[in-house]
Amino acid sequence: MSTPYLAALASKRGEVLSEIEELRKQATEISGKLNLKENQLRNLDDLLALEDGRVRDSWQLEMTLVREKRSASFTDQAAEILQQAGKPIHYRELVALLAERQVYVPGKDPGANLIAHLTRDSRFVRVGRGMYGLESWPSARTAAQGKPRKRKAPRKRTASRKRTASRKSRVPQLPGADDA
Repeated sequence: MSTPYLAALASKRGEVLSEIEELRKQATEISGKLNLKENQLRNLDDLLALEDGRVRDSWQLEMTLVREKRSASFTDQAAEILQQAGKPIHYRELVALLAERQVYVPGKDPGANLIAHLTRDSRFVRVGRGMYGLESWPSARTAAQGKPRKRKAPRKRTASRKRTASRKSRVPQLPGADDA
């Protein structure tokens, strides 16, 4: 492959990454604006209902619940998914289920970001490799406490590793510093 071709591909890759980052910023801004407008609409509906002295129609109440559910944080949504499942779920599956609900998990790697949030949230507990459950589940608490981390057995030293170790243990002496 020619060098100009590789340079052009690398340049194009950089452009696409920049566009993706810009689109993510825009998506975050739009999501914030959408939440703000939905809250304003909900407040206006509440004020209109109070002025008319009537209770909101059932469809308005349902739309309010849908908006509140959509604007809840993704960790709240993850807790709800786990509660409905009733068993621990792998974080990749959890990300997919959140995406099905159209819940946006920010960051370059949504899975990694979800893990970071789950580990900091006291409602969640890691029960296995990549598996997360709710702390309120007795089985999840015992599973998290009962599994000690496996440590690798120390490697045996070969002749070359022994020589390297013995060289590292030698401390160089400065001239004239024999007897202090």
